[in-house]
Amino acid sequence: MGVFGRFREKVSEVGGPGHFKATSNDRVNLMYKEGCEFARRLDKCARQIKAVESATSAMLLTTEDTLSRPMPHVYQIDSETNQAKPVVVPEAIQESAAAVGTGIGSLHDVRVKELRIIAQQQGQKMQATVLNPLNQWLTVFTSFSSRIKALEHRRLEFDAERRGFNKLELKRIRQQQAQDKVEPDLVAKLEAKDASLTAKRNEYQAFETEIFESLASLVKDAASLRVYLAAAMRVEAEAFTRATV
Repeated sequence: MGVFGRFREKVSEVGGPGHFKATSNDRVNLMYKEGCEFARRLDKCARQIKAVESATSAMLLTTEDTLSRPMPHVYQIDSETNQAKPVVVPEAIQESAAAVGTGIGSLHDVRVKELRIIAQQQGQKMQATVLNPLNQWLTVFTSFSSRIKALEHRRLEFDAERRGFNKLELKRIRQQQAQDKVEPDLVAKLEAKDASLTAKRNEYQAFETEIFESLASLVKDAASLRVYLAAAMRVEAEAFTRATV
């Protein structure tokens, strides 16, 4: 059945007689609809996690660059040369001055020389343990879009066969009532249509079951994604802990 045939069947379902009940895809369609909403939110979450990871890496690298460079000096005029020279403050005094009134520790609380490798490892760990699993789930779910459309096409083709068979069956009943017999040509058409209907039914049901089972399995897997979202927070906390202990 082509595009026009499926369109005609869709129109018939909307505006046709009420006695024909269309085949339901509801168990698949409802799962997919809820999955789409979850996937939309999960994708947003994954992008924000990536942004946080990038921001953390940038902060660590910028901090390493900043603290690795000389600090600004206080300059005084040298009495002998009459030139401005930096006042060299002993490191211990610098640390003491930096810590006064802050309550957050001294300069050595930051592992400046390790910040670059910490930033690199934090990014790699976030990608491997959090972002990759999230993106894998999203990729698999996205692949269902074309399969859901294909299922709807097969449903319409199946229902078109049902509708065609019902029309022939109605014609057979009327002939039987009016003539007390059925024309051989109509019997042959019914037999051919019945065989075609059985094939379409088997094809549709097999495909619907396949999609249902695959989608149900993926939906169940979604519950485990909570673990990866929690891991994102642990990876971030671990990076800062390593950088400051």
